Amino acid sequence: MYPPHAPIRVDPAELRPRRRWYVVAGAIAGVLVLAGVGGFAYGLATAVTEGDLGKRFRAGETVTVRLAPEPQPAIYVAESEGPAPDAECAVTSTSGGNARVSRPDYAFEVTRDGVSWDLRYVIDVTAAGNYQVVCRPSAGDVAATYRIGEAPRMARFFGGLFGGLASLFVLPAIGVLAGGVMVAVVAIRRNDHRRRLQADRSGGPSPGYPPQPPAR
Repeated sequence: MYPPHAPIRVDPAELRPRRRWYVVAGAIAGVLVLAGVGGFAYGLATAVTEGDLGKRFRAGETVTVRLAPEPQPAIYVAESEGPAPDAECAVTSTSGGNARVSRPDYAFEVTRDGVSWDLRYVIDVTAAGNYQVVCRPSAGDVAATYRIGEAPRMARFFGGLFGGLASLFVLPAIGVLAGGVMVAVVAIRRNDHRRRLQADRSGGPSPGYPPQPPAR
């Protein structure tokens, strides 16, 4: 018996597809991962910026602000020193409009500059104009701080939140899967090409093809 021949060495640069396709696969995965992180950051930013805040005022202080039906105005109370007491807030128009103050049927809190602001009332006005706002805590002379702002648009809030979460998980998963499949396909094809070249250079049949009978 003769010892088996050592495999014929093939320069990796000769193989096809070229190795740069590994880089392409990694780039596709990386881009989609970054896109997922960016989509999550954008969605989260969209969610947390809901409930813009404006003019600040103290309990018992009357302030004049300009309100409009859209976006819906709201009154927030600072929670920096524990839960704020209940308050009676009144809104009256100085330009002929009508205003109605009511409790929202949902809870919402937003943080600005390290201070948590709790949504306490929403305001419905019939027309844009100047309105006077005053809040008097029911517990008496309590040093509560309020702010006029916008009521959160809940559809946009949840859309941003869940859209961001979907981007964070779906896009990176697609990127990793697509990159992994591309790497596997390139590796298989390069390995097949190596075996064909080795067979050609050894004088044997190419892998996958039966030996041909000698010509007569």
